[in-house]
Amino acid sequence: MAFQCTRNAPTRKNFGKLGCRAPARRLATSTPYTEMRQHEKRVTIDFCLKMQQNGDPRRSNRIVRYKPLDTAANQQQAVSDDPLPEYMNVLGMIFSMCGLMIRMKWCSWLALVCSCISFANTRTSDDAKQIVSSFMLSVSAVVMSYLQNPSPIIPPWVTLFQS
Repeated sequence: MAFQCTRNAPTRKNFGKLGCRAPARRLATSTPYTEMRQHEKRVTIDFCLKMQQNGDPRRSNRIVRYKPLDTAANQQQAVSDDPLPEYMNVLGMIFSMCGLMIRMKWCSWLALVCSCISFANTRTSDDAKQIVSSFMLSVSAVVMSYLQNPSPIIPPWVTLFQS
């Protein structure tokens, strides 16, 4: 429980007279509980006295002012960012074009995987139109390759084991 201090500069002798009051105690016997409460009372009185004398309990020597980062450091950090989303975006578009033009199903599926990786690794500051267009191009490559030839993909190693 907190003690309320209402007047200036209380001391231990005049603590109760100046308006700092403690909650009423009902236990009259000396038990570990009452001893603990007495210790809390002394600590709280000391804190209240310190607040009245000093006024501000914060340590002024520990205050550190905020300094914004340098813009040159931000530009260097932007240059050193991960180029993986851009690479996957370009690969996705190349594989999408191969899937659409050459009608290779595995290229269409690789395009879809590359565009998913590109989408998963992009930053929020990147252009959303380019990512969505790459993703839609890869989806359309998969759809068009299966509309033209609905048979499943036959892996090349299947023909090696059949002979």
